[in-house]
Amino acid sequence: LTTVGFGDITPITLQGKLVVMGSILTGVAVIPAQAASLVDALFEFQEEKRKAKMMKNTLRTRLDGYETDSMIDPRIACPSCGRRSHRDDALYCWNCGSTLWQ
Repeated sequence: LTTVGFGDITPITLQGKLVVMGSILTGVAVIPAQAASLVDALFEFQEEKRKAKMMKNTLRTRLDGYETDSMIDPRIACPSCGRRSHRDDALYCWNCGSTLWQ
């Protein structure tokens, strides 16, 4: 990455040596930073995947034993806005947020 050859040709001037030194230090600093960013991105991806799986399992357990069509009850109307078709287990209106049951 930061070599100037096999050692048979080396920089002689001060400016050449400074360029090589800067190149070596930059390589030593940049590569670990990029590797850390990659590892961090992989951990975040795994965490998002785990959360999505947990959410899917949670929704599946809530829906066990329920028909999805029977969860919506068109008879339940909001006393504030009059909207219908709320879930049969809803406590608040999906449209305005007011309490359905007093």
